[in-house]
Amino acid sequence: MFRKLMIRYRDWRSRKWRERIWNPPRHEVVETNEAVYIDNKRITSPTADDGTTFVIDYQGTQKSYPKFEVDFAKQNESDGALSDNADCGYVVFMNEDQNIIQVGDPDELNGEDYEASQTLVNQVFDEWNTSTAQIWHVNAGANTDPDTHRITGSLQEVTYGGYGAVAPSGYGSGDAWHGPTITRYIPADETGHQGAKNWRASWKQMMAISSGSGGSAEKGVFQCLLNNVDGDVITTVAAVAVWKDAAGSKATIRCYVKGQQSVDISIDLSYYNRFFGWTDTHEGSTRPVPTRTSCMQKKGSTVTFEIAGLKRSFTSPDIADMEVHQMTFYFGRYASTTPLSTNGVIWAKFIKDNCDTYADIPNKFSANDELLVDCESAKIYLNDIETPELGALGNDWDQFYLKPGYNQIGVAWSDWTQSVPEFKMKYREVFL
Repeated sequence: MFRKLMIRYRDWRSRKWRERIWNPPRHEVVETNEAVYIDNKRITSPTADDGTTFVIDYQGTQKSYPKFEVDFAKQNESDGALSDNADCGYVVFMNEDQNIIQVGDPDELNGEDYEASQTLVNQVFDEWNTSTAQIWHVNAGANTDPDTHRITGSLQEVTYGGYGAVAPSGYGSGDAWHGPTITRYIPADETGHQGAKNWRASWKQMMAISSGSGGSAEKGVFQCLLNNVDGDVITTVAAVAVWKDAAGSKATIRCYVKGQQSVDISIDLSYYNRFFGWTDTHEGSTRPVPTRTSCMQKKGSTVTFEIAGLKRSFTSPDIADMEVHQMTFYFGRYASTTPLSTNGVIWAKFIKDNCDTYADIPNKFSANDELLVDCESAKIYLNDIETPELGALGNDWDQFYLKPGYNQIGVAWSDWTQSVPEFKMKYREVFL
């Protein structure tokens, strides 16, 4: 029977006892061979202390490690000018036993002061219309091999399993690789300067062959390029290309620094591939949800690539002072072969950093960021990319769990953040 309860609990800040009405929610009990638990119970937001404390009536008999989701305010530059309202340096979770999980800038709490980064591009491609095309120029920019890769074709709005995306509607014609591009000229920062020496560029894409028998014959390429522009001369500072140029389901990720190929990584590009593919929604599926998110970041002379969970870093003294002025996406097919059935970009973001090291960036989070903190695995994910450097040394992972009875978990964030992040928590009630 479900009924309202009067809960008496101790406030984690003042250490005083308080009372409140608690109305336990209904949940379906799921049985497995190992345990009986209530699966993925969700607290949509902290309910006590003006929205800064989770109060959980944990009815399991064994400890349970929670997962925290933090969503920062949404923005889309097609809807108007970007702002720094969602910028945030850190978030902290604290339980009644004074165990702490801190994520973000470890120096902010110590009063260190560094110049903030600035988000200059933040585009959600949920529709391809006139306003979007005015800032993302079609068939401009460059690709990794302009001598043999023709830029031609057109683009359209598509939907990939609930995601809006921009993808080719036509590839034009050519005897080798050919297809359209979209290019964003990086806006000037708040000082009026255009160009960034240190930066982070991230994007979410979907890329896969079809699930039918003809999928293995499909060929295609996706490229993301960060370019320096000096008059009529375009130089690629860093780029990623994902190629499928042969029969089968295999593709190759290629990373470039200053136009020079640095590494080849072989990946699977089948319909449900774990990198950029579709989510398998069939009942009982054990396939993981694809990562889809990638990031390139330049700090001084080093470029770090994090491509759908694969990480590589390369250093080139020649790029230490080279600025980026363009962000380009290229979609291609080969000659008259069948193009990839899925090849599009969902969102893109470019952040200018004003320091040479990631640790010194004060506003680690900005608009549209999605943070996942998994206490059981002691892992942190930012926009689906595992980001261990966000975790503070000494986080109490082993001791951060729910115990039978009432639990309180407090949350805090940078006091200068203008848009309050949205916090959620998931956990399972575990019984022996």
